[in-house]
Amino acid sequence: MKQWKNPKLLIETHGITCEGPIWDNLTNKLYYIDVSGKLLHIFEWAANIDVAITLPQKVGFVALTVKNDILLGLEDGIYRYTKDGNLQRAHDSFVFAGDRLNDGKVGPDGGLYTGTIQRTGGAMFYRFGGNSFTTLLESVKLSNGLDWSMDGQILYYCDTLTHRIDAFDFDSENGTISNRRPVIEIPVECGSPDGLTIDVDDNLWIALWGGGRVIKVNPNNGEIIGEIILPVSRVSCCSFAGGDLDQLIITTASGGGTTETEPLGGCVFVAQVDTRGRAPFRF
Repeated sequence: MKQWKNPKLLIETHGITCEGPIWDNLTNKLYYIDVSGKLLHIFEWAANIDVAITLPQKVGFVALTVKNDILLGLEDGIYRYTKDGNLQRAHDSFVFAGDRLNDGKVGPDGGLYTGTIQRTGGAMFYRFGGNSFTTLLESVKLSNGLDWSMDGQILYYCDTLTHRIDAFDFDSENGTISNRRPVIEIPVECGSPDGLTIDVDDNLWIALWGGGRVIKVNPNNGEIIGEIILPVSRVSCCSFAGGDLDQLIITTASGGGTTETEPLGGCVFVAQVDTRGRAPFRF
């Protein structure tokens, strides 16, 4: 198994719960969020400048659009954040099952896929198509990381409290999923699976919250074939960035403050890895 032990500190932000990094290949900007800090971060890659924008609610994800603005998953719905800094609700009023929206991504069909949190199992996983929501999964506890195979035919999905990554057959014409099956189960002592991404070789990169690492997994057999060791235990998410999409961005959480043992909690790291990702889909 290959190991990367010295990821570079990219942004010393010390966020409470930094999450959801996404690379805008058209502007060379990196977006990420601080869920509990209620912040949207915009990192100017070339200038090495990080700007934080305060939001009115906790935020679960940031996604790109074909209009070159962004979508944000706030506690009570999806909002469009426009180029001039306005925040506009993207849909009619909708009552979500669960406490709030969490992780989300745009799929190969152009739909937005996101889920909610309710640790007793009352959350759901949805597809948002422009104004309406379609329920794809019920009895979810902590909807989290997701991504699609390179051919767009498989959705990989994480309900964190199951300690498992599952695969679904994905129908891009209808935006539906079927044939759920396990890919890998993460032992409790190794941490909890959180955000994830996929590379051009169809391997998964999975952040382990409480595990202090990102693991590289072959989804065909569930084998762990690589890992990135971080100096922070709460590793929240990862995604590919940079001009060649060959640098893995890794977000972490501090939980509200740094400690002597984890002074870099809540910072953003980057690892030069042996593969590339793909540009994100746009809504």
